[in-house]
Amino acid sequence: MSKSIAPFFLRLVTPFFHASDIHKLTPAPRVVFILSTGRTGTKYIGDLLNQLPGVVSVQEPRPSRVLQAWTSAFLESKVSRDVMANVLYNKRVKLLGHPRGNLYVESNHFIDGFIDVLPEVFDNPIVIHIVRDPRTFVPSMINRGNDHGWKLLINKYVPFFAYAPEGVKRSAMTPIERESYHWVGMNRVLADYGAKHPENYHLFKFEGIFESKNFRELLSTIGITNEQYSQLKLDTYKNPSRYNRMPKWEEWSKADQKVLLKICGPLMKKYGY
Repeated sequence: MSKSIAPFFLRLVTPFFHASDIHKLTPAPRVVFILSTGRTGTKYIGDLLNQLPGVVSVQEPRPSRVLQAWTSAFLESKVSRDVMANVLYNKRVKLLGHPRGNLYVESNHFIDGFIDVLPEVFDNPIVIHIVRDPRTFVPSMINRGNDHGWKLLINKYVPFFAYAPEGVKRSAMTPIERESYHWVGMNRVLADYGAKHPENYHLFKFEGIFESKNFRELLSTIGITNEQYSQLKLDTYKNPSRYNRMPKWEEWSKADQKVLLKICGPLMKKYGY
């Protein structure tokens, strides 16, 4: 399949997909994207930022979930960079075609695969990459319900809704394998972008991010001033789960630990895990 043509399934679920002349979107003078694997506290951050006048903070704005499939397809080398730019533009032009404030912040782990084309669609975007230890990320995702019920069926059988690296059959992955491959795929593409755009890329580790000093540094990177910070009504960060199917890493079987470390181990070392 030519990478210049999107797979039929993706064109089917994205009816507004078409070639376009891309005009850079400027929803605010400063545009920030907070990207991660998910389960990294971005909703909490977004809710806090919305307390401030002039700040527009959105969490996975619609349409976003379908963009997760495009992300997987791109990482699996099924879609070209040009197509990704067109899809992102067409999915954001109506939402963000007019200025909305002084600062626009989008927290959205569904668009990790679009990171390389952000500068083509947005004017001077800032990227904040939050990475989390996979030994806590994987059980958090599973206990949140990502591998249960209809989500499990979608991840297994709907094309591209779960990332599968070359040589790995999507439907055959276990929950631990699926979330481990997701962790590697998303963090790798975000890190690759950071290597190419170090001036507009900032990395934070989830562990300790909500401690006072670290959190103020994060908000400062986003563009929040000391005066604005003093206006925030801070709350205790909570990380709720729907289920309790997956115990803590220390309680995993040796076999399950080995699966995660085999997939994530090399990249874990990069981040000091």
